[in-house]
Formats: sequence, structure tokens, C-alpha cells
Amino acid sequence: MGKDAIPCLIDFIDTDKKSIVGFQDPKSSTIYSFNFKNYIGIEAAYLIELILSKDSIETVKSNEWEQNVKPYRIYGYGVIVKIRNKEPILEPLDYGDMKVLKDIYLKWWQSNKEKSIELLRKEWKENKHILNNSNYKWI
Repeated sequence: MGKDAIPCLIDFIDTDKKSIVGFQDPKSSTIYSFNFKNYIGIEAAYLIELILSKDSIETVKSNEWEQNVKPYRIYGYGVIVKIRNKEPILEPLDYGDMKVLKDIYLKWWQSNKEKSIELLRKEWKENKHILNNSNYKWI
């Protein structure tokens, strides 16, 4: 659905349901706290980023698993974390954070919905990301 899916995905960001979110290498026995029991709304925000990043995705590492997820992998872990004192807090978000994130994405959408998908993708490639200048970061 491309750009048309963005408003529906924004509506889903503050869903009060938790799961394992983000990317987890199946060959690794490590489960990070920010992946485990985090809000599934992060996945909706990730899909928005995926729509915007089309044709911009690069592989971080070079192994079989990395090659299999390359078409879907924008950020290393695919999880949003809070920033405190300019440092990422590697913990799951709380529900209040999800409300704030929904508001950030909604304000971005209201300011950008008239732009073409081509222009939105160009801006994304120029590092004009939705969470820039916020207290949150994709990792």
C-alpha cells in the first residue's frame, strides 16, 4: 500500500500489547532487554520507516542470516530506545513513550502527507528521519 498505509500504521503505534520486537539473529543465544517484552507498536513505526527507506537498505554484516533479512533491515536491531543525556537507554519503552512516539509520527505525517512518496523517500535518504530532534532513536 506504500504511502497509503502510513496513517493506519500511525494509529497502531500506541497499541497496548507487548511481544518480542525487532531483529534477533537466530544463531545468537542473546536476547536483549530492549527486544524482549517491548510494545508491538514499534513494529508499526518500523513499517513506516521501511516504506520511506525503500531502495536505501544496506546490510550491516555479511553472514547468511544478514543476507536473508537485508530487504527488511533498516536499523541494526529494529527497536526504538529512549535517549537520556545524549546516550541511548537500552531498555524496553513504557506505554507513555508509545503515546509520545505516536504523537511524533502523527505530527510528522500532518506536516508531510501532501508530499509525494518520492520526495519523502528522498528526504529520508538525506537523513531527515522522523525521530530526529526527539528523545528517541532507532537502534
